[in-house]
Amino acid sequence: MAECADGTGSDTMTGAAAEVRRKPTRAEKNARTRAALLAAAARIVGGSGYAAASVAEITRDAGVALGTFYNHFDSREDLLDQLLPDIGQQMLEFVQARRQGIEDPLAEEEAGFRAFFDFLQQRPEFYRILYEAETFAPDAFERHVARTRDGYVRVLRRALARRGRPLPGELELEALSQMLLGVRHFVAMRYARDGDGARAVPEEVIAAYMRLVRSGLGI
Repeated sequence: MAECADGTGSDTMTGAAAEVRRKPTRAEKNARTRAALLAAAARIVGGSGYAAASVAEITRDAGVALGTFYNHFDSREDLLDQLLPDIGQQMLEFVQARRQGIEDPLAEEEAGFRAFFDFLQQRPEFYRILYEAETFAPDAFERHVARTRDGYVRVLRRALARRGRPLPGELELEALSQMLLGVRHFVAMRYARDGDGARAVPEEVIAAYMRLVRSGLGI
């Protein structure tokens, strides 16, 4: 048995070191390649729009062979149809992580509101992807809107229940969620956009939103 410099056997290598040396599985490699292609598409669409996102440009940005693209997506349209749902899910997970563990409904709502704009600062391409998707990837746009709306309905239902408020009907809850989500996007248009990037929303704007939530929803 080979001996290490300190006299111990090499077979005593820690599990952590062994894990570092483990080769990724085929499934892991495929997941990484697919993620790299989606990330490249997000950068290109975020910077230049859907029309500029050719397969050649995406694979070049991702550092992936052109032929490899078709192992993961059927076509350019297939990738672009998955782009908004993919980055939209990242946004929802980011916001949910900021809400996690907050018991007070008002504090939870403020955390979620702030998180949305923090996500825009980290991923400013989300804004252009979202707004161009309605024209260039309408099915993806509808899926994203429905997923976001349905999640917010659950948030509102839970917040009102915690306060012991009577629950509105499903259509009213849905309408409220659409209204509050609309606030986010119009606030982003006015206060968060900064050229191709995003800037922090002023505290006065956040305070105005929370005043609206308190007086309008009573949570």
